[in-house]
Amino acid sequence: MGCNFLDKDVQQSGIVSGEKKPTRSEAGRWGNEMDTPRSERDLTKLSRVLCLMLGDTLLLALSQFLMLLFRFEFNIPAIMESGFLTSLMGFFPVSEVLMLVIFTLLGLYQSLWAYAGMEEGLHIVGASLILSGVQFVLMKVLSYPVPRSFPFLHSLLLMLLVGAFRYSYRVLRTLWRIPGRRRTTRMRTMVVGAGEAGSMLVRDLNNSENSRNRVVCFIDDDKSKVGSVLRGVRVAGTR
Repeated sequence: MGCNFLDKDVQQSGIVSGEKKPTRSEAGRWGNEMDTPRSERDLTKLSRVLCLMLGDTLLLALSQFLMLLFRFEFNIPAIMESGFLTSLMGFFPVSEVLMLVIFTLLGLYQSLWAYAGMEEGLHIVGASLILSGVQFVLMKVLSYPVPRSFPFLHSLLLMLLVGAFRYSYRVLRTLWRIPGRRRTTRMRTMVVGAGEAGSMLVRDLNNSENSRNRVVCFIDDDKSKVGSVLRGVRVAGTR
């Protein structure tokens, strides 16, 4: 069959070819970080964080401007006459500091976005809601004119922009690695068990730069799963 059969006990314990299954954050860092000097890793991490902060600052400004566009139905003269744009621009330095503090506290600059999942997405939602709410209250207290719809519209736009910015790295990273993987001879692999553990195993094999396995099928004792697809891999049959 040309497949590397993974015993169900092996798959459940997370062992592939005699090695312990990598954790979520270890999977993608095996090959690069083990041989990279600590100073170089720290510099890379710092540059990544600074890029995220710069991107978030630009997205914060964009989300506020888009909020006004939607609020005034793309009527630029009405926006200028309302005074809201001037108010938001004057308060922007405070908004930026609030954003950096809240995003840092909720881990948006510590997460490995190449392996981000639902938990990181919830952090983005929470950070956007908190930031918009705090900014709205402070602007009201400090007598900065702001639309009543600001917390809703701004938080929605901000979470969409920040989420797209964060998860785009994961998509681009996957697309970048596809040609290289096609040039590499990889072992055809069948995973026994199309459940949560099997799904995690396929994810880790796909994320690990050192993986030489190409999962081509699942098999599972549950006949109702036959023919279904999990992480892009078909459940071929039962044992």
